[in-house]
Amino acid sequence: MYTRLQKAKKTYSRKQFIEFHRQAKNSAHALKQCEKELITSLQQVYTTCTHSYFGYRSLYTYALKALDLTESQAYSYIAVAKAGLTCSPLNQALLNQELSVSKAARIVSVIDAENSAEWVEKAKTLTKRELEKQIATENPKARISDHFRHIDKDLLHMQAGISEECFRKFQRAQQLYLQKNPKAFKAKVDDVLNWCLQELLERHDPVIKAERVLRKKRHKVQDQNDFSARAETRRSQSRIKTRSASEFDAKCPVTSDSSGKTTAKNHNKVGDKSKQIIQIDDRFEPSKNLDTNKDNTNQINRDANTGGLHISNQQNQKFKPQKISARAEISQRKKLPAKTKHQVILRDRGQCQHLNKLGDRCLESTRIEIHHIRPLHLGGSDNLENLVTLCQEHHKCVHSSLR
Repeated sequence: MYTRLQKAKKTYSRKQFIEFHRQAKNSAHALKQCEKELITSLQQVYTTCTHSYFGYRSLYTYALKALDLTESQAYSYIAVAKAGLTCSPLNQALLNQELSVSKAARIVSVIDAENSAEWVEKAKTLTKRELEKQIATENPKARISDHFRHIDKDLLHMQAGISEECFRKFQRAQQLYLQKNPKAFKAKVDDVLNWCLQELLERHDPVIKAERVLRKKRHKVQDQNDFSARAETRRSQSRIKTRSASEFDAKCPVTSDSSGKTTAKNHNKVGDKSKQIIQIDDRFEPSKNLDTNKDNTNQINRDANTGGLHISNQQNQKFKPQKISARAEISQRKKLPAKTKHQVILRDRGQCQHLNKLGDRCLESTRIEIHHIRPLHLGGSDNLENLVTLCQEHHKCVHSSLR
């Protein structure tokens, strides 16, 4: 470092060193001023719901997409801005530039309206290490921050703090994993987590559920088609056998001698087989059974009209139409078929499809609801082209704009 300083002294004059120092001080002051203005702007955006006006679901998404902040910057600035709204001493210290945003972000996890003055004073006077010790004593979980870090192409390092109860549940999950996988020598943490998360997604992920239901329906339709094809093959085979039996009757007439008795017996056997084949053939014709059930239903209805069955007075009363308001008609509409729901969720991959005014798509995939692009009371339908997935917040925003 001494050698570099000697070279710099030979290159730059005293006035230039003083100018460099002045520029650095001005930049640091400008940085603090910009951070103060950013905190104030975020508080204003949050209180006036400006982020919702531009179509962003949360202030965090707005900071990432619209303000181009990094994830860590967005988290720190938003946490400090929200804490400043509830704790006036913290907000005043930030406005007066008595406290940096980095120190303010450290005390956010322990500060509230009652102890804000005490923690702001500690943040002003204590060093970074001493302040972290005080925070760890007050909130031990704040000592460990949850984060993921890549250590290889397909390998991540995870750090998190869990409670004793959560650890006991994890130990029980390890035992269940070894029971399900007897060949496994040891239940590794990543294997158990992967198994638990896969079971959770199989049960609750709407996209996976939609894929499973639609796959089952395709297999069911395929099985029905195969059954119909086999039934048609059996019917055609039975017709051939019946035709051959009738041809055999025509070629072998019954005689009166002793040999004729034998021929008649054989003829009866063939006839019995043809009757059995015809009975089997009738069993594979569902249309006949449906017609029979329909006739039986019509007969029951005719008997009911003629007094054959006992019907209560409420059923005999004439139907009187009632006037239903438009809002009540919307609330009483039919539920969307499960098959249509699964198709919409599978098409949109369970993600919100809302585009804000800047053209950015919402990244939310939780609390997803299905929205009719053209409302039903305005002539919309339940077709896939008229349906789209939206998160709960954007669904409310769209309906509020239609009113």
